[in-house]
Amino acid sequence: VLLMDEPTASLDPARRDELALIVRDLVTRGRTIIAATHDEDFAEHAATRVVRMVNGRVAEGADRG
Repeated sequence: VLLMDEPTASLDPARRDELALIVRDLVTRGRTIIAATHDEDFAEHAATRVVRMVNGRVAEGADRG
């Protein structure tokens, strides 16, 4: 399990996209990755499941293919 907190905080857009590809590759290899981020574009591109939280509670969650 890899835990990441704001993994794209200091990255330019090209590096952010590169990180998203790396994360997707790790997931396809069976790795579990949990990332806390405010970067919704990164989450949408990198994640198989996105859970949005508001005030510490799950507000929305969806499985993705």
